[in-house]
Amino acid sequence: VTLPSTCTFILPAFKNCDNLTEIILSDGIPKVLNGIFYKCSAIKKIYIPDSATEIESGAFTDCESLEAIVVPNSVTQIEENVITNCDKAVIYSEPDAYARKYAEENNIPWADIKTLNGGWNWETSIEKGEDKENTYICTAKNVSTGKKTGEFIAAYYDEFGNMLGSEIKDLNRNSGEKETIRITIPIGDMSKVKTIKAFVWDSLANMNAVSQYVECIINN
Repeated sequence: VTLPSTCTFILPAFKNCDNLTEIILSDGIPKVLNGIFYKCSAIKKIYIPDSATEIESGAFTDCESLEAIVVPNSVTQIEENVITNCDKAVIYSEPDAYARKYAEENNIPWADIKTLNGGWNWETSIEKGEDKENTYICTAKNVSTGKKTGEFIAAYYDEFGNMLGSEIKDLNRNSGEKETIRITIPIGDMSKVKTIKAFVWDSLANMNAVSQYVECIINN
């Protein structure tokens, strides 16, 4: 589920959605309401948007698969018993965020956001397109606690490492949001292509990697 930025208030709409695996909250939400994810037993990661300042009690009750709650610095109020029966859950935040203090005072596991993705701001992936043999879907997801920008590059190479084609997109995404690049390799090049790579740079002017390279091997 991906909610648009125009959605600024959500009642506990996702109770007992036990097949829900991922949700991206909109950047307009001021608080995470009581019981909003009650018994969402399959969800693993939740990214709280920068607009939120409060997380109410019972927001994450019986989310037994929940592993990561990514909390931005904007959150300055977290009620008691926010996390109940979530034995795997870890709160991730910046070291100076209120979320860290809350976690330590309530004996909830806490970790620096930099450890969630090995210190990278973006998580990249490549999947085979379902409609055509020569199509691949490359994805970059913001796994930091706030809005991030960058340059998303997807490229394909021959067996000698020569680039045969590429696409670049500007990134400007909130925490948890994704951007995709759809690579369609010309039919005439398919026999030559050996690998596809996707990665994110800080910017083309300042080429510091902010995601790991992800690589897909093509077996022609």
